[in-house]
Amino acid sequence: MRISCSQGAADQSGCLSETLRGQLDNFEKDGLRELAAKSGDFDEKVKVELDELFGVAGLMRNHKTRTAIEAVQRRCQNQLLRASAVAADLFDRQGKYDDSRDCLTDWEFVDRELACFSQKNTHRDMHRVMALSWYALMYSVKEHREGRHSNAQRISGRINVLVDIVIDQLRRRCHFQLVPVWLLLRGRIRYALGRHQQSQGNDKDAEKSLGEALEAFSEALEYPAGSPETKDRSVISRTATYWTAQIVVALGRSSIAQGHLQTGYRQVMVARTLLSQIDDQVGLAFSDYLIASVLRQRLDLDSKRRAINLLLSAVEKFEEIRHERYFHRGRYELAKCYLAVGDLTEAEQTMKRRLETKALYRGDERTQRRWSGSSLLLQARICLDGGDVENAMMRANEALEEFGENSYDLKAQAWAVLGEALLQRRLLDEAIKSAWNGLDLKPADPNDRAWLRLVLCRAYCERGHVDSAQRVFKELNEDASNIENGTVKSLYEEVKKRLDQEKGSFYIRYDESEKLSYPELSLKLRGFLVRNVRQRMRNRSQEEQAEALGIKKQTLANWVTELRAANQLDE
Repeated sequence: MRISCSQGAADQSGCLSETLRGQLDNFEKDGLRELAAKSGDFDEKVKVELDELFGVAGLMRNHKTRTAIEAVQRRCQNQLLRASAVAADLFDRQGKYDDSRDCLTDWEFVDRELACFSQKNTHRDMHRVMALSWYALMYSVKEHREGRHSNAQRISGRINVLVDIVIDQLRRRCHFQLVPVWLLLRGRIRYALGRHQQSQGNDKDAEKSLGEALEAFSEALEYPAGSPETKDRSVISRTATYWTAQIVVALGRSSIAQGHLQTGYRQVMVARTLLSQIDDQVGLAFSDYLIASVLRQRLDLDSKRRAINLLLSAVEKFEEIRHERYFHRGRYELAKCYLAVGDLTEAEQTMKRRLETKALYRGDERTQRRWSGSSLLLQARICLDGGDVENAMMRANEALEEFGENSYDLKAQAWAVLGEALLQRRLLDEAIKSAWNGLDLKPADPNDRAWLRLVLCRAYCERGHVDSAQRVFKELNEDASNIENGTVKSLYEEVKKRLDQEKGSFYIRYDESEKLSYPELSLKLRGFLVRNVRQRMRNRSQEEQAEALGIKKQTLANWVTELRAANQLDE
């Protein structure tokens, strides 16, 4: 059943749909309260809103006629909308996305109602705008969970405009006691916008939105207590603390995804401190998952083992509460940790762990393929480390097909793994091509860019193209300060040492303006020969050195003079 936005219409129907009413029969009141307590910011306001949800639902059940039911719904619309959003939020935080979705079955009604408000009339019924905005916010979160990020961003952006208008009107009318709760709503909306933008790869826009969310929560704390909607100031404080932690977690995730490991590590540690103050067990476990993802990428074994311990505890927590999405993320990261310490058997067993849900395939096709492609990519890395090069190549190619035209970051890693396998098979031209394919994707993570360039350098050296290796390494050096992955750093030092040993070799430099100039190359070749003969026959006469080169003594003397004049020969 729906309500038209024309409140005087004779055929108005209630806002609570039949689907939600049926679902409420399955929700145990105490169970939902317990769920709220686990969320980390359970307070009197949430209790009241949950009471309203079940209270209105109870009134509806007690009435027998359609007219009486609709009358109850019309009278309690705002409370019911807000309470439904609270219930959806609580379910979402615990990873119960189906239950959360079932609380939001009246979107068409809310969508039409929102369309009735504009800059001119939001002040007429601010309570209505708030109830609708909270509901719309949670609907945007639902859309985000199901992979429809563009639509989610459109909805969040729409209510963001309305809320900003209301806050401006409240300030102009000096109704400052009402501002804090609106600022909390603004912070939630800006946080949602940031997450939508992150999922679409717009990291700069996401950081801006998340920064604005932090400002909103901070500003909410500056206002004095006394709002009729928040009688206890601790409600604002706890809510602001919780969502500030979530924002810092989101910033940390963004930093880690871009390869800024230490920055991300510090951000997540700050978030973890905040979450521990409100005892948010899910948030703490997710923070441990992110911290472990950084520790895994350090070179020392102790950090990797600490990462495994953190993840074992986090995955157990996700499994206990059956948090679908976090369980699969944690399982995948734990398998990578076992791979990092060389325990391939445990890595394979971890990848086989399952939670009996469809969460792995939740969302649109792109999200599904990203999950399945990630699994294939990790299998390829396990095979490669285990010496099964053929299967590593096969799995890497399957991962590339699964990613399709999306998931550029993971595709770049898949090209790097394939390049490593081709190097081991001595298929050098194919390895070079794979590395270039990965670099053409312009991966954001400097560690991935470095990995691909190191594959190129080694392939070029094995091919005898030292000049090309030097050219790629020069590009790598310009980005070297951003490499934080311990394994990549170690490989970088190995390649650098090898190229340093090649400096005395004769090759055509990539940056020479006259690459095929005979006089230039002839001089370089003479320098190469003179340096080598003087090094190998250090205690022999110039005549003997000339004889070894197959030239006359005077010719050698002329070469030496010419090379010194060109500053190409040390004394």
